[in-house]
Amino acid sequence: MDPKNLHILKCPNCGNKNLRNEVYKYDEKGLIVQGRVICTVCNDWFKINNYILDFLPLNLRDQENYISFAQHHKIDLNVINSNQTERYKTQKIQMDFFKKDFNIYDRDVSNMKFYQILDCIYFQDWMKKLSPRQFVLDIAGGTGRQAIPLAQDGRGHKVISIDISEEMLHSALKKAKESKLLG
Repeated sequence: MDPKNLHILKCPNCGNKNLRNEVYKYDEKGLIVQGRVICTVCNDWFKINNYILDFLPLNLRDQENYISFAQHHKIDLNVINSNQTERYKTQKIQMDFFKKDFNIYDRDVSNMKFYQILDCIYFQDWMKKLSPRQFVLDIAGGTGRQAIPLAQDGRGHKVISIDISEEMLHSALKKAKESKLLG
């Protein structure tokens, strides 16, 4: 995670914009490899692991993952509320699907002719119209199908990709490293 992006975030639980970083490990470029973002109002925190900020609300977090992270870094762990609304239950079903099938997503979805044609017709045309050095937020970025080509186009765009699935983002991160976008 780039610590310079902290100012664009707000706590998904209380809406507060006054957040702070607690960093456990930086890389050579100053990006946060491990750490957490802490809300100064509700005191909730969000883990940063392998460059990826898990900014999901309490009801959608992977509890085991948070417990393991907290134990590793000797952090007191807030109890996670398991009382989920219907909306959260639906989102949890989607998260569980991607957790199980993230490794075949590109093969079965991203690499389908439909999406390849769609990208050629719409995405690449849109990308050409962007002015240089734009800030682009790729919502539901998945495995980086659009974020990576955008970051590679050579015009200095700053691309941030978010997704409900941490596994999908890890796949995108792996592709970004293979493409030499990250050290």
